[in-house]
Amino acid sequence: KNFMHSLSELMKKEKLQWNPVKKKFTPWISLSKLESMHRSSQHRGNARAPRESSRPSQQQNQQHKKPQQPPPKISTDRAPSKDLSLEDLIQCWSHQPPQYKRLNPLHQLLVTLPNTLPPINEKVEPHDYFSKWKPISNEAFSESGDELKELLKRAMRKAKLFLHPDRLP
Repeated sequence: KNFMHSLSELMKKEKLQWNPVKKKFTPWISLSKLESMHRSSQHRGNARAPRESSRPSQQQNQQHKKPQQPPPKISTDRAPSKDLSLEDLIQCWSHQPPQYKRLNPLHQLLVTLPNTLPPINEKVEPHDYFSKWKPISNEAFSESGDELKELLKRAMRKAKLFLHPDRLP
């Protein structure tokens, strides 16, 4: 508490700094974010060991289910597998493993978009145009609430304009 109070007093004396990601002036340190990070780390440190569940184990559940078509095999490195079709590559990029049924969060898709473009993805015809994409860092989406919503809107607009069929070579 003493540290946060002292830091708060110091921050009141400082000028706001230009934040190029948010395109506005913000404080050097987000006190609310710092405090929430501190609270969550304390909470995790005090967490109890999980209790054993009374539910049947996953292995027992799988014995009663019908066999499903296995999800496509994906390598976890940056280079996509060469034996997958373009549709499978897009499916694996856009959906969460292991079953690839739930969509990935939008911010994750925007950060990993370069993995779907050439030269990383050999299924898409290479062109100089794709080298103009400026990757979005994962740290850009560390905000929450309205700020995160605004950042996602801007990043999505950037991706739509970049990949619009009228702009592609």
